[in-house]
Amino acid sequence: MLIGAPRAQTSQNNITRGGAVFRCRTDRLNSCQEVPFDSKGNGLRWNKNVYVETEEKSNQWFGATVKSSGENGVIVVD
Repeated sequence: MLIGAPRAQTSQNNITRGGAVFRCRTDRLNSCQEVPFDSKGNGLRWNKNVYVETEEKSNQWFGATVKSSGENGVIVVD
């Protein structure tokens, strides 16, 4: 089973509640594991001798929509 957690706190650097998706077994309690989608934090671009953030992932609600093509299939997350 896939579960979206759009307010989850992940281990991404400098990101607050970026959201996550968890894969859980239905035959065992406490068996959920985070599905790794993005571990790099905000994107940065070099511009005029300084790094500029190109995206803001804090409070982005990643995991609000989760779709799968079936067991062991492709996962699409918004």
